[in-house]
Amino acid sequence: MSTTIADLCTKASQALANPGEPLLNLDETGDLTPVAQLINELINHNRQLTAENQNASTYIRNKVNQLLTVMGTLPLQPEELDDKSLILSDPIGIVAKSFAQILDHLHHTNNKLELARDEIQAIFEAVGGGVMVVDRHGRILSYNQRFHEMFATGEKDILGKQCREVLCQSQQPLLSRCPHQAMLTSGKTEFIPECYINNHNLTIVASPVKDKNGEITRSVILYTDISMLKAAQNELATEKERLRITLQSIAEGVITTDIEGRIILVNAVAEQLTGWSQEMARGKKVCEIFWLVTDQNRQECINITTETLKNKNLSLDKLSDSILIHQDGSERWISLNATTLQAKDGATSGIVVAFRDITTEKEMESEIQKARKIESLGVLAGGLAHDFNNILTGIIGNINLATMLSPPDSPATEKLSQAEKACHRAQSLTLQLLTFAKGGAPIRKTTSVAELIKETAEFSLRGSNVTCGLHLDPDLWMAYIDEGQISQVINNMVINANQAMAGGGDITITARNIEVTADTTLPIKAGKYITLTISDTGCGIEPELMDRIFDPYFTTKDTGSGLGLASCYAIVKKHDGHIAVHSTIGRGTTFTVYLPARTQRPPAPLTAKPSPPVALQPLKILVMDDELMIRELTQAMLTQLGCQVVDTAVDGKEAINLYRHAIEQNAPYDLVLLDLTIPGGMGGKETMEQLRQIDPDVKAIVSSGYSSDASMTSYQQYGFKAVIPKPYQLQQFISTIQSVASGAEVTKEE
Repeated sequence: MSTTIADLCTKASQALANPGEPLLNLDETGDLTPVAQLINELINHNRQLTAENQNASTYIRNKVNQLLTVMGTLPLQPEELDDKSLILSDPIGIVAKSFAQILDHLHHTNNKLELARDEIQAIFEAVGGGVMVVDRHGRILSYNQRFHEMFATGEKDILGKQCREVLCQSQQPLLSRCPHQAMLTSGKTEFIPECYINNHNLTIVASPVKDKNGEITRSVILYTDISMLKAAQNELATEKERLRITLQSIAEGVITTDIEGRIILVNAVAEQLTGWSQEMARGKKVCEIFWLVTDQNRQECINITTETLKNKNLSLDKLSDSILIHQDGSERWISLNATTLQAKDGATSGIVVAFRDITTEKEMESEIQKARKIESLGVLAGGLAHDFNNILTGIIGNINLATMLSPPDSPATEKLSQAEKACHRAQSLTLQLLTFAKGGAPIRKTTSVAELIKETAEFSLRGSNVTCGLHLDPDLWMAYIDEGQISQVINNMVINANQAMAGGGDITITARNIEVTADTTLPIKAGKYITLTISDTGCGIEPELMDRIFDPYFTTKDTGSGLGLASCYAIVKKHDGHIAVHSTIGRGTTFTVYLPARTQRPPAPLTAKPSPPVALQPLKILVMDDELMIRELTQAMLTQLGCQVVDTAVDGKEAINLYRHAIEQNAPYDLVLLDLTIPGGMGGKETMEQLRQIDPDVKAIVSSGYSSDASMTSYQQYGFKAVIPKPYQLQQFISTIQSVASGAEVTKEE
């Protein structure tokens, strides 16, 4: 009878429960068995059973792991199931059942994959570009028909070939940056926007295909032919560049907008005239950057978008009073043309505005109008000045003669002196009249403007309650001017500024050196100039009066003559300069005068070389003048001064006959005094030409009270030794005759 493990365990337990008794065990037959023997049997039996269970669990574990591996699952770990659980849970059956379910699902999935593959293949062939699939080494795995047409037209099958052999026709890549290699390096989709391969302009996109571990196994490369697009783009770019150059080259500003008046384009001239760049202006309403106001009321004169869309076109010519306000607040006169833009369907798509700066034209027109006014006045003023100076010559000359004939202590001497001063004040009025006439031509010389400004300003403001600040460049250039006339300009403007500040204020006089370039908007030539600026803090000038302030006889003062600023304007113009004015009501007025400069100082002052005074007694003088009063007066003065012989002639013909006769009689004249202008007869310049033919050494002085002839300013070029303006001043008259008669060399300044 066999003994079970349970029996052995019972016997062992009983024996161990009575340790005081012998370790014997009575089996069921009545035989006594030692306990040690029972234990050994138990151990041996247990070992046998353990070996059998171990083999079974190992077998089950291996089979389960094989199934799990096939299913794509990780194998069992030792701690997941012990041997007993493996035997009792039937894992093989469970896995096998799951595997059957997986096979059913896999079959269903394969059907879907086949459908997806068919769809992908259809897309593969339908895509507009050439598609190629390559492995990591660049070997072609698949491609679509379009790719074959683009790159492999001469070959039936290109599978397995290196892509560079098919695309580049070479073992070396044609492109400096291979999209496939770039994709392998970056691990991301690579894009080449433009390249040229096999007579095709292409864009290339290379995308990676990765396995479940994230490793790139192949790449899909799409080649899109953009040759036609490129050609169209080139044509469009050429046309746009042609249009851009045209718009940037024209002298007019151009602005284009959409139908709502929002700006699309602003060319360079428009940028300059408005102060808005293309970037700043784009998208804004045209009225935001193109602000037009009228000259009269400073109100917006027109809505360009509304008027153009309503009338299909719009025109503002140079006769209009439209002013464009720059972004910085400055103003420009403009002329304008605007029209609508039409789309292909004929609908209005926007407007285009073309405009140009006519500020210079407006200013020139204003200058021309002023010049015409002054010219018309000059005709009258010239005749008046000539006659008036002749009258003054007679009056002053007779006063001088009466003074010479009167005893030094005569009561009449003081009265005669006062009368002479009154005549000189009248002469200053004549000088102002002459500035409007051709006879007001300046007798110019190189002069220090700095000293002239200081002296004139100090004299003009003597006794005034205003302060005057002088700011003169330390290295201020010399100016080629008529010192007396420019002094008159400074005096008139300073007095004008003083009168604008009845309650006192500040006058600032500034003189600077500047160079005017050829592109200036000023109505003067390019070159070096001195700017003379006279500013006050007075009441300012009303805007509507600004265009009239230089008009002759225009004045806002009850006691004004209206000749002050008008004479300033005329004098400056005759000096080839320019005068400008800016005024703000309540803040003051600034006049700016531009005078041509001379950077080199004159070689010598206008003085005669020192020589001993020569008495007039032995002189024989010929006087030519059309005015009987002046002939008689001059003759009397010279005779009173001690001249031996004084002959007179009414015109050039008579003077030439007298001069020739004197030479024939071997009694030539020591000096000839010639009036420059003889109405209806031969004047001084023509007479001098013939006298020089008779006697190359003739000594002649030219005299006039009115002439624009160059003989008065450049008298030496015509052979004259000196010039004496009318009316004569006795000391100047005597000094000039002494210098010329003595043969003293007179140096003319440049």
